[in-house]
Amino acid sequence: MRQDPFTGHQTMHNGTDYAPAGHGNVPERRWPLHAVEAGTVVQSFGNCTCTVNRSCGQCGGRGNFVVINHPRIGRELHYFHMHRVDVRQGQTVSAGQIVGTTGTTGRSTAIHLHLGLRPSGGGAWQDPHAFVYTPPGGTQPAAPPSSLNIDTIAREVIRGAWGNGDDRRRRLAAAGHDPAAVQRRVNELLQGTTQSVDAIAREVIAGRWGNGAERVRRLTANGHDPQAVQARVNEILRGGA
Repeated sequence: MRQDPFTGHQTMHNGTDYAPAGHGNVPERRWPLHAVEAGTVVQSFGNCTCTVNRSCGQCGGRGNFVVINHPRIGRELHYFHMHRVDVRQGQTVSAGQIVGTTGTTGRSTAIHLHLGLRPSGGGAWQDPHAFVYTPPGGTQPAAPPSSLNIDTIAREVIRGAWGNGDDRRRRLAAAGHDPAAVQRRVNELLQGTTQSVDAIAREVIAGRWGNGAERVRRLTANGHDPQAVQARVNEILRGGA
């Protein structure tokens, strides 16, 4: 149960909401959503036109959404309120494949992912946050495989897409990644940017990295320190060497 943000009443909430790093209704928070396990798309809808005061009459409040059936674990995962949907009904997806981006479509008040979990074909909703992957005949959790390489994951960590501290380690491990290996790659990316600040600053001056929030997002996503780059930009424009 939770307090409905629209009515203020206690209502059943069949899933867990995950807010992108930084929160807020800004385009930069539309992070990619990855399939956590190989499966088949059983439902896909990407034409939601809901507003705060009017339902589009097609999505049932779910907004743009995707439902993926995962035969190995006998479960369906429901991704609601997406901004963009990149898969279609009947399509086979691999673990780690991007299926769309976070959004705030449907009955939603802010950009986030509502993730629902239930048995394949229907049944009672379960808590996806607490769900573990167990091998056949085993009792120990088995993390699902991921097709994303460590460099991609490290850059997502730098963007803030995986949270921080223990939460980041838990989420990385649950997605089949080695948190220690990812952190080493994060450190390498961040350390490697110090030597290229001057080159990046000159590219910024040439207009190759955009402006404002878009520039900050792109620099961060590529492992650069936006403040250090901007400081060097200012030095060059003031006539510094």
